[in-house]
Amino acid sequence: MQIRKATEFDIGKIAHIHVTCWREVYSFMPEFIFRARNYEYREAQWLKIIRDIELKEGLFVLNDSASAVVGFCYCCSNEDAALKAAGELHAAYILPQHRGGIAGPMMMLTMLDALSEKGLSPTGLWAFDDNRIQKWYRLMGWRSAVKRHRFIAGFEFPETGFLCPDEPRLRSRLKRIISARLS
Repeated sequence: MQIRKATEFDIGKIAHIHVTCWREVYSFMPEFIFRARNYEYREAQWLKIIRDIELKEGLFVLNDSASAVVGFCYCCSNEDAALKAAGELHAAYILPQHRGGIAGPMMMLTMLDALSEKGLSPTGLWAFDDNRIQKWYRLMGWRSAVKRHRFIAGFEFPETGFLCPDEPRLRSRLKRIISARLS
């Protein structure tokens, strides 16, 4: 697995992964939301982001051993006053068959490092309460900081904002996981 900065050539694959993972991970959402947040919607979203990317943002893709894009992640400055963080791990999606192993830890470490280099610490992230990934976040040391409801197309979904109280420790933990799984 390798992580690199995304380019405009990656946008189609990023959109595909985003749509695929939303359907699978957020199966609790109504079908019309998936139809509204379809491939064309996601492609336009990510194309705009990459064309307007600022110094305080980072969009990365995860390549497998055959150099195919199998995941992506996006970090940025936090613009949400409800979460007391300078930076935000905004999106991270990996195709199901490539989850586990080092993929998730590599993506999280990449985003933490990118935000740290830009002076955007402490770092936060949001996760829907029905998303199982919350368990992993807690195991890695993220702490629940705020609860709220997020509205999407008139539906509300409870979500939790997490903060990382000890980023050096989290980085060390992520590096150990990656190293152990590569051995």
